[in-house]
Amino acid sequence: MSIITAIQKRTGLLLVVILGALAAFVLTDLIGNAGRMGSDQVIGEIDGTEIKYQDFNNQLQIMRDRMEAANQNKLNESQMPMVRTQTWNELVTQYALKPEWEKLGIMVTQEEVIDMVQGNNISPQIKQAFTDPETGVFDKDKVIAFIRNLQNQSPQAQQQFAVFEQQLPESRRSEKYENLLRKSVYVTTAEAKRRYEDETTKLDLKFLYVPYANIADSTVNVTPDQIQEYYNNHKEDYDDAASVAVEYIAIPIAPSKADSMEVKRYLSDIKNKFASAQNDTSFVAINSQIETNFAELSKSNLPEAIKKEMGEEVTIGMVSDPTIVKGVYTMFKVVKEVGQVVDSVKANHILFSTQGKSPEEKLAIETKAKEVLAQAKNGGSFSALAKEYSEDKSNSEKGGELDWFGRNAMVKPFEDATFGATQTGILPELVETNYGYHIIDVKDLKRTNKYLVASVGRLLEPSQSTRETLYRQAGDLASSKNITEYEERTKQYNLLSLQANDVKQNARSLNNIYDPSIRQAIRWAFEENTSIGDISNEVFEVDNQYIVMTLKSRTKKGIQPLSKVYEQVRRKVIEEAKKKEILAKLKDKTGTLEEIATAFGEQARVLSQPNYTYITTTLNGVGFAPKAVGMAFGMKEGETSKPIADETGIVIMKVEKYNNAGEVADYAKYKEPLVQDRQQVFNTNGILRAIKQLTDTEENIDSFY
Repeated sequence: MSIITAIQKRTGLLLVVILGALAAFVLTDLIGNAGRMGSDQVIGEIDGTEIKYQDFNNQLQIMRDRMEAANQNKLNESQMPMVRTQTWNELVTQYALKPEWEKLGIMVTQEEVIDMVQGNNISPQIKQAFTDPETGVFDKDKVIAFIRNLQNQSPQAQQQFAVFEQQLPESRRSEKYENLLRKSVYVTTAEAKRRYEDETTKLDLKFLYVPYANIADSTVNVTPDQIQEYYNNHKEDYDDAASVAVEYIAIPIAPSKADSMEVKRYLSDIKNKFASAQNDTSFVAINSQIETNFAELSKSNLPEAIKKEMGEEVTIGMVSDPTIVKGVYTMFKVVKEVGQVVDSVKANHILFSTQGKSPEEKLAIETKAKEVLAQAKNGGSFSALAKEYSEDKSNSEKGGELDWFGRNAMVKPFEDATFGATQTGILPELVETNYGYHIIDVKDLKRTNKYLVASVGRLLEPSQSTRETLYRQAGDLASSKNITEYEERTKQYNLLSLQANDVKQNARSLNNIYDPSIRQAIRWAFEENTSIGDISNEVFEVDNQYIVMTLKSRTKKGIQPLSKVYEQVRRKVIEEAKKKEILAKLKDKTGTLEEIATAFGEQARVLSQPNYTYITTTLNGVGFAPKAVGMAFGMKEGETSKPIADETGIVIMKVEKYNNAGEVADYAKYKEPLVQDRQQVFNTNGILRAIKQLTDTEENIDSFY
């Protein structure tokens, strides 16, 4: 008997959750027959089970369809990496986590599911779906009303319900597993006591500090043998993902001079028709490729093209020559004189904020605002009322005074109300914006003579002929027989070759190219049949440019060769040399920290920090210094340490005063933060990370997408 049938018997009800709740659920056993599409390509392995590309891709499409249904919107390519990651995580749950649930006997009964639907432990997804957005209250009656009409719902809604029925127990099993792991966390009294001591034990510190940065790199000589030796001893520090270095030609798909002349010619041909047009709205609609075509402008704000041709006097009917404005060839026409129009406003206001308020709270705020408006209209001091009630703290102390403002300076309802005023004074009604309710006192209105200006704009875009010419250039590069021919053709077309180094296999951008379609070019560089020195045999169209790529070098996943990390290693060797130099100079120097600093020279300085606790993360003037701090908490009061080579320099610590933490009767309150810290890892993401490591799960998704 299905879960829903059981619920029907008890309540006569059915539940379907809105699509937005579905994307978060774990996928069920939709992958059963690996390789059923006949593809042998393996995209990854989960706990010994190979996941074939075709199976993963099928699962990915299911996930994409569900998420698009949930969001009621198509996913774009930039969102797909997230969808692929979520799909893989669902498969990890299927193959690696579910067996653990089975071993532990984690089950969900029909009674539990019924309780999640209509009992005392309502599913969060159900609550979200049937919570009234106006009141924020979950209403079971709405669930009941919806369920009773389920048979009248669309096939899509009924299908989504079937998925929800199947997934609700799995969601609860996952929750039980997470709770079981959280309950396994235990903190001893000794650990709680240590937490208490870390928070309350305080040291007054004085320390000498010599930064490595005080020694110029140019003064440190390192040999290739030293670099090689350091690399040999620290190879594990240079374990990295696979990467490539490429060179590429980017040919912008931009309009040619001929394209520009053609657009200009088109506008010149219709200039006289524009001037004589009786219906400018119709003429603009037919001939313009831009949407904003009419504007009321003062004489001083007329387009430069109009002013240049017209001179001092405004001529009605004047049409300018075509001029390029922000990539658009445009002609302007002075249609008519509008007359005196409000150009800017001076006003004061009182704001009653409604942001983040419930409907009931907004109603109370509106009532109060109307009371204050009545006071202002009946002669109350607007300035005093603003100081008392306005929540716009930027001007409430100035009586709500605003600077002069023109069009598009305020939110639309505020602008419409003030610019629509025919005279000065307090506006008779409240003005509501997304900020809240405003009482507005219009202090002054500036008017100016304005003219209606129409414009016809044509986009400056590359023609098909231009595109074909540019594509032929890119095609010539891509068809080069060898790198010599490729370089000759690059010079022939006067093109610039760009470099991109250390490009990782999962990279989603290339230098300053962030268009998602760059992935196709990056994938080409990582394909097994692509060899160093190869030229891409296809032209990639990315971010409105044609790209042809050559592979310069490739490094496999794992320990990177010295040639690739040479500069990183060299800097580490320089830092080691600086450490030795500073330590040698400090050797055998005695006395107070101040005396040692004087003997060392101006590169050394003495600093102090009172009330330092173990949980403090940095030292004044030093920054992160874990070794020095750890040493200090193991020292006695008055003791001075030996020189310590830390993260950013050499440090000598002295404990001026040791303020011990006193004993407390109960350390319980220090246990809870430790428990919470340790429980944080037992969430869905933390558990997935752990299970992937424990089962040697590996994926190679970036090779396929």
